[in-house]
Amino acid sequence: MKRKNIFISGCMIFPLKQTCFNNLMYSNTKIVNTASKEAEAWAKGYPNSEIQKGFDQYNSNFNWVKTWSKNHLKIITEKILPLILLIIILVSFSFRGKNYYENFSIKNIFNDKKLLYLVYFLTFYLILWFLKFPVYRFGLSFISSFIIIIYVFLFINNEKKIYNKKILSSILIFGFLVICTKNINRIINKLDQNYYNAPWPSMYSMNENENKIKKFTKIYDKKNNFLYYYSNGVECMYSNSPCSNYFNKNIKKITRYGYQVFFYEKN
Repeated sequence: MKRKNIFISGCMIFPLKQTCFNNLMYSNTKIVNTASKEAEAWAKGYPNSEIQKGFDQYNSNFNWVKTWSKNHLKIITEKILPLILLIIILVSFSFRGKNYYENFSIKNIFNDKKLLYLVYFLTFYLILWFLKFPVYRFGLSFISSFIIIIYVFLFINNEKKIYNKKILSSILIFGFLVICTKNINRIINKLDQNYYNAPWPSMYSMNENENKIKKFTKIYDKKNNFLYYYSNGVECMYSNSPCSNYFNKNIKKITRYGYQVFFYEKN
């Protein structure tokens, strides 16, 4: 996977500039820096910002927090709330009738060093996620894992704890059924929407009324060799390829070992 990333972008992890190789003929430091700032700003809610500052200014000094909290934070809360409620229910019912807190032992909890290191690891990446790319889909695994591990760390990883396995199993099965029902209901609701190829994702345009492959502009090099389709700034979607929503007259194409390699010609 790393080799493929390097072959495509010149970076092991694009657009993390510390992982890029600037000595490759298709490497472009300027594009990497711009993409890095742009991706971070969009992850922090830049399109929803009332004051459109530059990427650098928006990303710095927590200028983004106010906008982010009004949009992404609400989505994150909505998505994570069912998991939190499930854990609260587990804590409430699993120890019902048991004198758990009298037997609660901090020493027993911290005996498991591997679990403790896992908590440290997840905490570090949660902080990194929040500071650099605080979008739910990027932090889903970190957030969910952190909540579950904390639950295990405090309530399961205690030698003196006794919990009701039947109640625990029943709640887990109930939670699984709720999640399945919610997703099935979302698919059923899609059936009522009238657009091309419904209920499947839009293929040719984000505009639901458009259902044909768009004819984009063909871009040629100086020798009149076809390079790519330019989409005039809109989404390429499932159009003819190769396609790009960016226009650059310095694009070059070479063939190496049967592969077509596109790169920016350095001035």
